[in-house]
Amino acid sequence: MNEIKCRVWDEETRSMLDIHEGSNFEVEVNAHGVLIFMRKNKPIKGVIMLYTGLKDRNSKEICDGDILKAYIPNTTLTPTEIISPIIFKEGCFIHFKMNNSAMLVKDVITLSNSPACNFSGVEILGNVYENPELLNN
Repeated sequence: MNEIKCRVWDEETRSMLDIHEGSNFEVEVNAHGVLIFMRKNKPIKGVIMLYTGLKDRNSKEICDGDILKAYIPNTTLTPTEIISPIIFKEGCFIHFKMNNSAMLVKDVITLSNSPACNFSGVEILGNVYENPELLNN
């Protein structure tokens, strides 16, 4: 079974927190089944960013909310560059490409590692909380 990993965007401190075994955080489930991350017995108001189980070309772990740059083969000789966030929706991690059509993240990585894209792979540029300006294009 895969280890469940995540990061939490702390909305109060506006910083990213890595949540992992041995870290200084506790996780509780309230009466409504909602996960609550605690630090020093104080709840953290934040957004959970789940690890996809995949890594970018620099071996960085890809999480929900990360902004990826990927190259997708097309009918021309030059692959299309796509920059968009990873979204966890309906049980899947997806990456949007042109015309608002979605692809599974694992399929984007496979295509970006193909000979048609010069095996460039995908790269994490930032995330939607710390680098929203990357999505303004």
